Amino acid sequence: MALSPRPDHIAATLLLSDLRDLTPAIGRCRRLLDLDADPVAIDEALAADPALRPLIESASGRRASRAPPTPTSSPCAPCSASRSRGLHPPARLVQRFGTPIADPVGGLTHLFPTPDALTDIDADALPG
Repeated sequence: MALSPRPDHIAATLLLSDLRDLTPAIGRCRRLLDLDADPVAIDEALAADPALRPLIESASGRRASRAPPTPTSSPCAPCSASRSRGLHPPARLVQRFGTPIADPVGGLTHLFPTPDALTDIDADALPG
């Protein structure tokens, strides 16, 4: 039975190789979507500022999604803009140093390299 998407919901498909990863994956989804925040308390606090009050009244309860705070998110920062070789530098980094995987859906080819995998590489080997 397929669930029809609703405009006020976000659908997530988790492809896990180990069922023990389900609880941490749900926790990460909750953090990324800020689902444990108290939107009423946040709205009340922000609406106390006269400059923010109209914005809060027009968009009550809105949340800002987050980027995952992980050690693997920082290696992408220094190689942000170069596209001269067709792929973004982070994609080239993943292809060169990441772990190949078999993705049943077909969208992923490699996991992002772990910090340990990047520790001992020569800086000249990094894609630019």
